[in-house]
Amino acid sequence: MSRTLPTHATLRHLRLQAKDLLKASQAHEAGALQRLRQALPRLRGASDADVISAGCTLQDIQFVIAHEYGFDDWSHLRSHLDAVGSDAGPIAGLA
Repeated sequence: MSRTLPTHATLRHLRLQAKDLLKASQAHEAGALQRLRQALPRLRGASDADVISAGCTLQDIQFVIAHEYGFDDWSHLRSHLDAVGSDAGPIAGLA
């Protein structure tokens, strides 16, 4: 799955996406399992049961999010956000 990174994407929002995907995968949601299978080389061709038993980490999930936006990994996605001046810090007024 290829997605377009929003113009004003924030690291905070992407982290929330990763946490949501992690929860969905832990709940064995078919769409989440398919996303893992498509992005993680070690899970390509794996059954749902194999994906579930693989026990994906948050780092695996972050890789999936980065891959879906066209980046090699989470660190490249973070670097891109830093380069374009993304607001990765706390919400204004709450710091």
